[in-house]
Amino acid sequence: MVQFRFLFSVFLKFRTNMLPLQNQKRIFNMKFSELYRLLEENGWTIKKGAKHIKYVHPDFDKPIPVGRHPSKEVPKGTLETILREAGLK
Repeated sequence: MVQFRFLFSVFLKFRTNMLPLQNQKRIFNMKFSELYRLLEENGWTIKKGAKHIKYVHPDFDKPIPVGRHPSKEVPKGTLETILREAGLK
């Protein structure tokens, strides 16, 4: 009985440590055109680049390069990185 309580307490401790990861918003597929709209709604403006669209914001030092593929979906890792750099995640 004592061993069961110990194991159960370890399980609860492990489970509560994992809760924040489970409760994070999941990012679904998004097209580049939707990403452009999301960035522009949050104060980012376009600064044209040669091969990428560069978004600049007065509160951020680093511009965010975004590919020019309006009808394609943004790869998951790319989307997460862009949203993190834009302060949206």
